[in-house]
Amino acid sequence: AWSDDLSALDPSDYSAIVAMGGNPSAFDIETYPWLLGVEDLLLRAIEDETPLLGVCLGGQVLARALGAEVRIGDVGEYGWYEISPEPEAANDPVLSALRAPSGSLSWHRDVFELPEGATLLASSPAAPNQAFRFGTSAWGLQFHPEVEPDVFDLWQSNHPGAAEITGLTPEVLK
Repeated sequence: AWSDDLSALDPSDYSAIVAMGGNPSAFDIETYPWLLGVEDLLLRAIEDETPLLGVCLGGQVLARALGAEVRIGDVGEYGWYEISPEPEAANDPVLSALRAPSGSLSWHRDVFELPEGATLLASSPAAPNQAFRFGTSAWGLQFHPEVEPDVFDLWQSNHPGAAEITGLTPEVLK
């Protein structure tokens, strides 16, 4: 996304689009102007009804593209946190498996407001808007459901000192 022209992509050419996490803040388009290309792609995917999942930064970019505020939160979530389903999650095609509070990896300070017209699907105390659905084919998540302990260990080994920057140690995060 940071080096290619996403405007050439036709979302309908894909079965689904997944926008993953990353280091930038979704609102820092002056430093990361390529985020505008991601926003445009996500909006075109919604228009074409191409299934779309935004995870962490991807969820924040989706929320921003839909007009919601994305900002630095009061408290960061770094490590394993309980994500609680909202009642609307029970019948959701993506989050219906989340039936009770469940541990998931979070690694963010930024948070997003719920986009107008979106359905809140999950929350946590530090980030009340953990997951939402927009329309019938777009989902934004603040947490990382794809990460299991072995992937987290790999992330930590690939980014030495990341835990310490947040005031934590890798041992505490396990």
